[in-house]
Amino acid sequence: MLARFFPAIGQPLNANLYEERSRKILLAAPTKSGRTSLLFQYSLSLAEEDKYVLFISPTQPDKIPLLSEGKEPPTAKLLKYITMVYPKNLQQLLQFLSSAHTVERNIPYAVIIDDLDTYYIDKNKTAQKNAIKATICSYLYDVVEFYSSKLTSKPETSRNVSCHLIAAINSSSFSTKDVKDDKDNKIMQEWFYPTLLVTSTNTLKALNMLEI
Repeated sequence: MLARFFPAIGQPLNANLYEERSRKILLAAPTKSGRTSLLFQYSLSLAEEDKYVLFISPTQPDKIPLLSEGKEPPTAKLLKYITMVYPKNLQQLLQFLSSAHTVERNIPYAVIIDDLDTYYIDKNKTAQKNAIKATICSYLYDVVEFYSSKLTSKPETSRNVSCHLIAAINSSSFSTKDVKDDKDNKIMQEWFYPTLLVTSTNTLKALNMLEI
């Protein structure tokens, strides 16, 4: 996966990447560390292979996120492969995910959701937060499984192809640097694997040192 984020240092892309088991990755990194840029660059790498992407974010950016060195600005043709949606609150998010089953064309190979914690961070009670986390994850899982089933039914794709899910949250929501010991995010870790906790203020630099 790193080759998609760092094309200058990566090896040639694995043609069988999407024939692996479905991957659901949680990326936790600090604010203004490059999370959104990383996710957007991943989306572009799929678009370059004529693969569609669903990109969900609670806020609409006023400009295209910064890309890593060696990446050219995306063309209008490339951006057509990326569907951007901006549910402002939990209700809008769940409504959108509920309607995702109506998609019949341009099935995404990846569902990416940025700032996922925005949809539950304002809840004070832990039980309430956990209930919302479980609900969101359940909806996302259902959507990804639906898209995977659609992809496998396409004559031109492998039966083992799957839609990937990548979610990003602020690392400040983790109470400890040891992901496995973080009780507050136990639910998130049950739904996502692996969980990447980045404490550096530069997500791109930090992930460059990981074997993903």
